Amino acid sequence: MTKFIDNNGLLYFWSKLKDKFVAKQDGKGLSTNDYTTDEKNKLLSLSNIEIVDNLTSTDSTKALSANQGSVLLSKIENSGGDMYTSVYDTNGNGKVDSAENADTLENHPASYFAAADSLKQLAFSAEYSDILNAPVISTDISADASADDKTVSPKAVKTYVDAKTSSVFKPAGSIAFAQLPELSSDVLGNVYNITDDFTTTDSFLEGSGKSYPAGTNVVVCEPESGVFKFDVLPGFIDLSSYYNTSNLVELTNTEIDEILAS
Repeated sequence: MTKFIDNNGLLYFWSKLKDKFVAKQDGKGLSTNDYTTDEKNKLLSLSNIEIVDNLTSTDSTKALSANQGSVLLSKIENSGGDMYTSVYDTNGNGKVDSAENADTLENHPASYFAAADSLKQLAFSAEYSDILNAPVISTDISADASADDKTVSPKAVKTYVDAKTSSVFKPAGSIAFAQLPELSSDVLGNVYNITDDFTTTDSFLEGSGKSYPAGTNVVVCEPESGVFKFDVLPGFIDLSSYYNTSNLVELTNTEIDEILAS
């Protein structure tokens, strides 16, 4: 039997639960020592770093001063090399030398680009088919479903959509449950209003044993190719497997003690 816990039972449970644990104190955490002895000894062994203008390969507790670093940087910048402005900006005008030649088309005459210009004009002329094959227009979407080199006509789209929607939700009137037709492609998409209470069978998508009242609508569907089933449309929910409030019993304090002691 299913039982529930009310407000008084919850308060009793909470009072018992608090007796089993230590209350948290501000500023304190769990009693684990994550600060290892090795880390402590490493910190104690550190010494002050001396700032100097000169370093040797054996200096492990010294650091180079900012002033001396500036001196070294100046020497590096004036040493020359492929990566410095004196190489890629020989006239010192702030522009990369090769970029300055962009306005002269790298010294090529305008006729150098005449072939590309002619190709552009041809690509946008009526002679497009002379360059590439004209796209193939499909008139049967189903037959060409795997093709990625075809386009479709509006008529083909309409034909395909009409075929897919022809079996969807076609009102078929009101009948008694016992008069439901034999399942087949001939009744695919038919919607029937059942005039009496009924219980589903294996012919239903929901499975057998579900109860529904009179006025429920069912439709014939095809969940798998060549397999037809009745499907109950939304509107009624079978709650027969749910608990009623009369099925619930209050959990007693004694039973709460037994739970905490387990």
